[in-house]
Amino acid sequence: MECEPQLVRNSNYDYIDYYYPVARIDGHDYVLGITRSLAKYNAQVMKRALRLSFLSMAFIAAMAVLCLRLVYYSIVRPLRTIQKTIREYTGTKDSAAVEKSLSAIHSSNEIGIISEDITILSRELDDYAVKISEALPVHGRTA
Repeated sequence: MECEPQLVRNSNYDYIDYYYPVARIDGHDYVLGITRSLAKYNAQVMKRALRLSFLSMAFIAAMAVLCLRLVYYSIVRPLRTIQKTIREYTGTKDSAAVEKSLSAIHSSNEIGIISEDITILSRELDDYAVKISEALPVHGRTA
């Protein structure tokens, strides 16, 4: 027989046909044909695809929330503390309060470094202010 087995799908993928040549009798080709509906299979694939899509979206949303919390606790909150401390220092000029407030920041990144630098700067400003006040004559006192 010249005919080879063939697998044929329709354009909508609703069914699949399989033809297999069986015999040639009196110049006629006899084939065995099997048709299988793909509707149930397509529905299962669609259901699984939708379920996995929703699970993927939920996972991505959960990871986004986790990343936002990580950014908030490691960057935003320490920066907010630094900003608040600097604003309080401009009013009070109390370097001990600055040191106490910024000692709560335990980051080893740039935020931790800048909080340490601000603490050092506030101490140096206090020392400088003391030196200036000692160097200036007190009102009514002559040197």
